Amino acid sequence: MSLVEFLAEPSFWNGFYVVMDGAAVIFPGIPSISGVKRMIKNSDTLKQSLQIGINAYKNIDKIPSGWHRHHIFEKRFAKELGTVEKDMLCIAIPAEYHYKINAKMTKKIPTTGSGYGHLTKSQIINKHIEAYEELMLETSNRDQATVYEFLWEFTKTKQHSILK
Repeated sequence: MSLVEFLAEPSFWNGFYVVMDGAAVIFPGIPSISGVKRMIKNSDTLKQSLQIGINAYKNIDKIPSGWHRHHIFEKRFAKELGTVEKDMLCIAIPAEYHYKINAKMTKKIPTTGSGYGHLTKSQIINKHIEAYEELMLETSNRDQATVYEFLWEFTKTKQHSILK
């Protein structure tokens, strides 16, 4: 959406789309506006999540009851990704969505046994991309699948931490 379109029809959501469109250029972790717009229309949860924002874990503190701050790339990989937990990007999502992501990631990269010390940064990122795509395709709940789709698109940018 362009600024001209916003001025012709000013509303919170049209303003949001203009901001997201600009953010997609500046902040490579934001999917294109047409994709975000469609996802928001399909998911009240994603709409609420994006109102709270995508930010470093340390910067997201006001979330609804029953929701969690979700590290888009699991915090256990901070060191391998060359960052620290508090700087890793998070999004607020319902606890039930979060539990499913954690279960999927534990299957993809077990926390016990051989662990993940042998994985490269690229492999860790690709496992996250795969996990979100699988969750999106496996989930019959449209709202939930849309949240996973957004996270899948976001992880494809490989941005895991705030830019310094």
